[in-house]
Amino acid sequence: MNTFDNHNHLGTEFITRYAEAMLSGKLDNLPNTVLDHVESCEMCHAEIVELFSILSQIETQSQSVSGDGGKSRIINLKPIYRLALVAAVTALAIFFYFRDNPNLQHQSVQEIAADTSSAANDNTLEIAEENTSQKPAPNTGNPLPDQENPPISNEPEQDQLYAANFSPSDDYEALIGTTVRSAAVTDIAPKAGSHFNRQEIITFSWDLEKSDLFYVTILNNREEIIIRQEINGSEFSTSKLTTPGLYYWKLENDAEILYVGKILIDQ
Repeated sequence: MNTFDNHNHLGTEFITRYAEAMLSGKLDNLPNTVLDHVESCEMCHAEIVELFSILSQIETQSQSVSGDGGKSRIINLKPIYRLALVAAVTALAIFFYFRDNPNLQHQSVQEIAADTSSAANDNTLEIAEENTSQKPAPNTGNPLPDQENPPISNEPEQDQLYAANFSPSDDYEALIGTTVRSAAVTDIAPKAGSHFNRQEIITFSWDLEKSDLFYVTILNNREEIIIRQEINGSEFSTSKLTTPGLYYWKLENDAEILYVGKILIDQ
């Protein structure tokens, strides 16, 4: 049985023995190496004081039941109590280890516990084995109904995408309704800001003094061209606007933009 653990601190068994020796007034029975270490090690000293406090409370409760008036200073711990004390010492060791080594906080608790309890004696292991039969059945790993992960809804994301389709383009908003003097455009339909349903047939019409070759261009609110059609007449129809959103349309020839309007496709 090793006196010290891998970090040069007292092992769990000697922490427990030191606290019991304090309670019974028999520190002289401990090895000098243990006594000298506790005098100079703040971490081990703090663990022993904490454990001594626990033992003192157990002793007080035992005396109140036995009625011996506090005459006895020796505790004969049952094996299960001793195992609980060893576990308490291990927990205290982990706490002080992290406090004194803040740069190692990412290290797993299992690794620290393995280091701090490596010096536990064979009696503690035997106690743990005796109580194995009392352990509950292992978990099968099947989650309870209330532990199952609920389905993740995509509605917020869809709402955001839907709203983004209606964000106006600053460049085209400034051109809405404007016409050029070189080619007067009248009787324009639909009116700017008109609403339509998806896949509805939309007819764009106008009246021009000149009937030269020109183009009808339809763009989404990100200024991406959806339709571009060469026109010789005075109207153009389409049912291809199936995605809800804001759309701009314009009449233009090879030299300039003649008119800019906008429509909205609803759900």
